[in-house]
Amino acid sequence: MRYARARVLTLVAGAVMTAAALVTGAPPTQAAVAPWNWTIVTAAFTADATSYATGTAQCPADLVPISGGVAPNGGLGNAYQIEMVNEYAQDGMVSGGRWHVMVYNQNAGPVSLKVVLHCIPAAQLPSVTYVITSVPVTIAGHYAEGSVSCPANTVAVAGGVDWDNFSSRTVNYSGPTLGDDGWYAVGYNSVATAHLAIEAYCLDISDLPGLQLVQKEYHYPSGSSADVQETVATCPTGTRVLSGGTQPHFWASSDYPAYTFGTWATLDSWHVTTYGHVDAYVYLRAWCVPAGNPSISIDVTPGPDGFQTTSQDAFFQMSGSDPGGAGVSFHCALDNAALVICPTARFYSPLADGQHTFTAFSSTQDNRSSNIASYSWSIDTTAPTVALKALRRVTLGATARQGWTGSDAISGVESYAVRYRTASYKTKLGAWQEPATWAHLSSTAVSRTLAPGDTVCFSVRAVDHLGNQSGWSSQHCTARPLDDRALTRATSGWKRLTGSAYWLRTATQTTVHGARLSRTGPALDRVGIVATKCSTCGVVAIFVGSVKIGTIDLHRTKTLNRAVLLLPAFTARTGKVVIKVMSRAKRVTIDGLVVTKSV
Repeated sequence: MRYARARVLTLVAGAVMTAAALVTGAPPTQAAVAPWNWTIVTAAFTADATSYATGTAQCPADLVPISGGVAPNGGLGNAYQIEMVNEYAQDGMVSGGRWHVMVYNQNAGPVSLKVVLHCIPAAQLPSVTYVITSVPVTIAGHYAEGSVSCPANTVAVAGGVDWDNFSSRTVNYSGPTLGDDGWYAVGYNSVATAHLAIEAYCLDISDLPGLQLVQKEYHYPSGSSADVQETVATCPTGTRVLSGGTQPHFWASSDYPAYTFGTWATLDSWHVTTYGHVDAYVYLRAWCVPAGNPSISIDVTPGPDGFQTTSQDAFFQMSGSDPGGAGVSFHCALDNAALVICPTARFYSPLADGQHTFTAFSSTQDNRSSNIASYSWSIDTTAPTVALKALRRVTLGATARQGWTGSDAISGVESYAVRYRTASYKTKLGAWQEPATWAHLSSTAVSRTLAPGDTVCFSVRAVDHLGNQSGWSSQHCTARPLDDRALTRATSGWKRLTGSAYWLRTATQTTVHGARLSRTGPALDRVGIVATKCSTCGVVAIFVGSVKIGTIDLHRTKTLNRAVLLLPAFTARTGKVVIKVMSRAKRVTIDGLVVTKSV
């Protein structure tokens, strides 16, 4: 494309803006709301050598035609030697309407062309006023020139031109007027009495907020005969073409300066190919409306927003569209990564445990973008943690209560399961028992009844809301002593006592050195006694079989009844347990025998 001079004029709501206003500042990424949703349709056709040819493009059902034109189907080539004969909305602005063009091919060979049609939903189209006029050939050389005007406070959104005869004829110029208040056309006809029909479709100006004009004046220098050029009027960023066309401005001859061979709209520009033969200036106009912003939808995700899963894979699929009719591309990112161009489908694997956020937006080639859409979910493949609370090694009560704590950082603990095993004083611990009533606990403690001499051990595990299950915790065990009445007085000198001060209200007492109490048959790995400590109390030794396990000093300044006194653990064994008094003339009060085990 070449021209010696070009000027761009932009009109917004009747005000004039300088050309600099179109190019300074950062291009916006968010456009004004589009009045309509656009769909662009093309239909290819071939113009045979030195012949007339017609082309028609049709809007899909429920869409109406707004603007149309004819364009080279590919490169410019020799398409400039195509003369326009007519173009118009063949059926009017109706659903499924067609755009018709007729051309004459001056070339000695065929030329590939296409009809370009811009459509909008019929439901979005406001009330339209149709106007038409007929202009006779009155200018020397058989030219007709004229325009049709829209009613007050309306603007032309589309127009068309046709002749009333079938002689040699062309349409040299066709397009909206400077104020977009009508449609202008110039044509040539070999018949002096022919008429040029000019039509326009008009809408109330209030139905087109943000309507603005881009006008380019292009120049054919003197001596450029048979020179062809393509000229483009481009809408400002954030807008798209509504309508466009050409109108001669000044020429140094009585003949019209040039011929329009093709005029059509792309998304944001109006194009024209012209053929000039005298020094002249021609206007190319494009009326523009807000293009709106593309949409974005994340259609396929791992699950609902906020979803929790054990899967370390994530698949996303996006869709989007542009109300201005452009194609969209997608930008996406995971977590805190930068948003980059990505395909409509995105797969991530493997992903770490924790919360993740997928973000995406769509954009158009003219840098309009949608809002950012996001989706968050959590991955949890880690089992909960759980631990038993401290449990007294010996309990004097009839019930053992075991508590625990548990946590899960992501999905949370759903429930707990508790198992236990028991032993009597003379048996080893039995197999683990898992009561059904303890299999899905929301509480964090259980209780188990103990008979004197029994040992019970507990273990717990946790399950989170995604089914991740911890292992069983280590066991905690507690034992209940045998009462002193369960012990045999192996020697004389022992006295049986009763009273509320003693455990289970009984005790056995002596001051005799060497006096012994015994119990046959316990299985144990730790031993101790329940006894009274006082300032005059003595010392005892405990034997398992013939092995002395240790001694226990019962001396204490202040008297303490029901004292639980344990010796260190030892290798598990079974044997007769003997309590032997090692002191002389010191009081020894035995309240019970503790035998514990962990296996």
